[in-house]
Order: sequence, then structure tokens, then C-alpha cells
Amino acid sequence: AERDSFAVVLTTSPKTGGQGAETGALANALARAGAVDVRSELAPSEALVLAIGGGIGFHFATVGRGKEARPLLDGSTHGLSGRSVRVENACAALAIPVRVLDAPNDLAAENVLAEEASRAAAVLTWIDLASLPHHRLPRGYEGAIPRLIGVLSFDEAGEEFALDDGATVPVMVDALRLRSARAQAPGAPNRCAALSAPSGRADLGSHGL
Repeated sequence: AERDSFAVVLTTSPKTGGQGAETGALANALARAGAVDVRSELAPSEALVLAIGGGIGFHFATVGRGKEARPLLDGSTHGLSGRSVRVENACAALAIPVRVLDAPNDLAAENVLAEEASRAAAVLTWIDLASLPHHRLPRGYEGAIPRLIGVLSFDEAGEEFALDDGATVPVMVDALRLRSARAQAPGAPNRCAALSAPSGRADLGSHGL
């Protein structure tokens, strides 16, 4: 493993990343849960996940304050990235049971995430993009851009989470830093989604697929 000032990157891992950070994280989580595209009998592609999740949308946010304030246009799947509806839509279409869990505070959220990472088939969570330094966003973007990421595992001894966060290998982030990033996620503070093994066979007919 290689360490820098922000994270540890593992060199052996489950599939992470993708053409899009969020569609990749969702597609990878669905694959880990056992989802299958019934047309090909393969794991769902990002294109399929984008379609059944609700497509692409946009929302505006204001970054900074006073004279430094400026508008930000966020283009993400199904509009605001913090919405859980696209996760729920994709899971429903692929017969994957999902529980969306909202914790009352950041410490409770961390405990829930650690527990689900050890027992769920796959786990997703939402963060404030600017709160994780490896994204290297400029100051003033805090609290403006939500990001859906995958959670692969929790190392209790090292107090680190392995994340599917846009890279082609997992990124290890310490629990305290992730706790803060999740607490500030716009539209989805302290939220995670726990996926289970398929409950039946996917039905893509209602999506015209």
C-alpha cells in the first residue's frame, strides 16, 4: 500500500471506480450484492444503472458567502446527488432489497456504517465532496456538492474505512474524517444505504429495457 497525507490506497481490491464516480459506485455496489442484468446475465453496467436510477438532472447551489459567493451548477444522476431515490429505483428494478438509514447524529451514523459494512452485501453512503482532502477542491466549496460513494469495509483496529470513491482501487479514509464528511453531505447528512442479496429475478420491462 502507498500512503500520502490524505489516504492509503490498496493495491488488491474488489472492483471500484467507473466512467462516472457515482454511477460506478452504485453499479459496483449492486454487483457486490449479486444484481444481474437479465438480458446479458452479467453484472449491471453503469449505463443500465443510469437509466433505471432515473437519468441525469441538474441543480444549482451557491458556493461561498458575501462578495465571494458564486453559483455552482451540479450535473448528477437524478438531480441532487444527495437524494436516495435513484439508489432505491435501481435496487427495485434489479430486485435488490435496500434499507436507507438516517442516523440522528454523526457518531451514531459512524456506528451504523461500521456495522453495516461488516454484515450487508454492499453499502453506500453520501458525503460532502469538499470535506475529503483527496478531492482537492478549493476553499468555499464545503457543504455544496454531495457525492454518493461505496463503502467496502471497516478496519476497526486502524479506524479506517475502505471506500469506492471514483478511483480504480479502494481509498482508505480515517473514520473521523469520513464522519465529518458524511455529517456535512448536502441533502443526505449521516445517511447510508445497505443492500442485500437479490429477492427475486430483475424485471426491466417497466423501464423499456
